[in-house]
Amino acid sequence: LPAWTNTQPHWREEVMPTIELAGDFAGSDGTFRGIPVAYARSHFALSNMMWHLPDLFVKRADGEATLAYTGDMSTHDFLWRVDGRLDPRALKPLLEGEAPKRVLDQFEFPLAPTVQGEIRGRWHQPEAIGCSGRVSATNFTFRGELCSELSGAASLTNSILQFSDLLVRQGGQQIMVPRGSFDLTERVVYVTNAISTMDPDLVTRV
Repeated sequence: LPAWTNTQPHWREEVMPTIELAGDFAGSDGTFRGIPVAYARSHFALSNMMWHLPDLFVKRADGEATLAYTGDMSTHDFLWRVDGRLDPRALKPLLEGEAPKRVLDQFEFPLAPTVQGEIRGRWHQPEAIGCSGRVSATNFTFRGELCSELSGAASLTNSILQFSDLLVRQGGQQIMVPRGSFDLTERVVYVTNAISTMDPDLVTRV
């Protein structure tokens, strides 16, 4: 601790950078920034104003996942690494814009998708948040239409969803898209070199 004098020390500038913590926790029926969690456990460490949760296990009613978290207390930058099966609609409390929430509301997932990827950004600056990774889902509905299978890589920044190696299948019909994007604000889809054997009426409906 700093020298104890008649004046109070500058706790954030003088004391916080020197604090080190390490331990583990486990708990149930909690929330994180408005996201309900049935059970969670992890080791944790704090050093040089950097939080590390290297092996956070989270269980919800819709699935479970293993995550790794790094957070900088001085800049508020963060990085989440995600590997598991979770419903992406659970992230709605973290989204500030209406466009991403509106898109998520159009999905119904009886079985949560499998997700491997990263979410990075800066707390309190939603425009700086972005995510990337691979997603695989089966037997879900989008705008009331059944989708047998979906897989591909995707990234989301500034309300632009970019995707690659996308496969969408409904029964014996399918769409393969090497590269494309979806403007969530303007609600416009761009695709390059797509190959489809799917009924065009079905494509335009969704």
